Amino acid sequence: MKKLLIVIVILVVLIGGVFAYALMNANSLVATFKPDIEKGASEALGAAVTLGNIDVSVFPTTKLIVDSFEVAETKGSKDTLKLNNLTFRANLMSLLSGKLTIEELSLDSPSITFIKDAAGVSVQGLPKPKQANTQKPKAKKKKEEKNAASSTSAMSPPPGALSLESFALKNGTFVYVDKASGSTTTIEKVNLESGLLFTDGILSLPRLDASASIKGKGSVGAQGKGFSFDLTTGKAKLSDLTVSALGNKTTLSGTLYTATLSGNLDVRAGEAHLGEETLTFSADAALSKGTAALKKLTAQAFGGTISSDASYNFQKTQAFTAGLDIAELDLKRALLAAKPDSPVFLIGTLKGAKGKIQGILGNSLKQSLTGSSSIDIKDAELKGTNLAGAVLQSVKNLPFLSDSLYSAVPEEERAKLQTDNTEIESLTGNISINSETLQTNDLFLVSTIFDLTAKGTIGFDTSLNLGANIRFTELFSLSLAEKISELEDWLDKDNRLNIPLRIKGTAAKVVVVPDVTELLKSNAGKALTNKLLGKVFGNKEDKEGQGETKKKGGGLGGLLGGF
Repeated sequence: MKKLLIVIVILVVLIGGVFAYALMNANSLVATFKPDIEKGASEALGAAVTLGNIDVSVFPTTKLIVDSFEVAETKGSKDTLKLNNLTFRANLMSLLSGKLTIEELSLDSPSITFIKDAAGVSVQGLPKPKQANTQKPKAKKKKEEKNAASSTSAMSPPPGALSLESFALKNGTFVYVDKASGSTTTIEKVNLESGLLFTDGILSLPRLDASASIKGKGSVGAQGKGFSFDLTTGKAKLSDLTVSALGNKTTLSGTLYTATLSGNLDVRAGEAHLGEETLTFSADAALSKGTAALKKLTAQAFGGTISSDASYNFQKTQAFTAGLDIAELDLKRALLAAKPDSPVFLIGTLKGAKGKIQGILGNSLKQSLTGSSSIDIKDAELKGTNLAGAVLQSVKNLPFLSDSLYSAVPEEERAKLQTDNTEIESLTGNISINSETLQTNDLFLVSTIFDLTAKGTIGFDTSLNLGANIRFTELFSLSLAEKISELEDWLDKDNRLNIPLRIKGTAAKVVVVPDVTELLKSNAGKALTNKLLGKVFGNKEDKEGQGETKKKGGGLGGLLGGF
């Protein structure tokens, strides 16, 4: 027991001596390293590096604080990159043995400016990149060409290893100046915390928590297990890295090869905002030769589901193709999100839509968009127009009417025609997209007192040019014929009144015009023509007719004038 106490006392004295030595000599030890650090940093950057005062504190942790870190393209230049308050936490025992092992690095309020000009992108204060040699190279041997090609696919890793348990950047500012366009982008309030490991040419961030703000736009950030990057092969690995930008975010895992822009990514828990709407999504992404292929893309949006397989050329053309399968989409929410400042003319539920679209993203999207799709809309409403009422009011100056056909509607039926909107039980059909126009040949609309078939075009600007046929229900048609017996000749075999028409104008102001050509081809047109011919040539019936028909005639000219 006595021997054990002696050993403990000896250990305490030794430890105390070590700490006392560190307290008395730490600053001188670090000062010894300062010229070597400046020289090594200058050689690595190809610029003059100057360190300011270096202070050392041993307790409660061993820290080296560099009050300034200045980089200039040439010594004495005013165009510098300057960083303030660099803090290192070093391993004490390594420091005492003449080795510098950094366990923590923090940087407070750095400000770095990147400048893009004709020579390329450079960092203010650092040497500008050399311009590429535009002269045609001399022919080389095949072996030399192969070696040169392989050397461009990856960077040669610097020797040595570095381990940082913690790296922190606080309140940084990064400025990007594009001299060609005259634009400046400022990323401010940059905060980053991470670990860092560099060994055998692989740079790893085992954890990452970063945030920043793009001036005038919004916040960005990244959190998660971080990533690793192989400087030899250009291979980057992402593991559960959550990336956020301007209110949108997604979680990425997978592998990317930066030299060829290829690899595979698992996109999960994606969240995007469009107006007041929140969209969630997930997908499998494969990148190859500048093109991203999205498989099993599923999005929850506007109360429904959108499924798609898509491809996008992000490197050159910006062209995309996408197969779409949409279900249970709230049209009002979708249209308001797409055009929040425009009135919504069609509300309801898009029960289903299947098709394919392609185009070029950017300013030419509308002009380049093409495709085709089926649509199935339920429980909808066309705002601002009562189609049935508009049709009945447009049919006028008939030989047996002194006013429009609307005047013959029984009072008990008029309530359905006096609203400002058209109730739609279902709207189905197939559409094609081209030249900023939707085209259809089989649109079919079902309402409470009629159904309507249509073909023609609807512009992206909501302009309408449709040929249509409205067919009123049997009960409604018979109620009209009961009041006006001549309408019995207009009824089809199902006792339904048919009126061919043209639908023009815009969604905000629909114009309904009866189609005279199609009307004259119909049974109703033939019956009407016979009556008109009887008037022109004085048929016996017309001569014997009394009062009302004679007074209300108007003849063929009146009919066409009304149309």
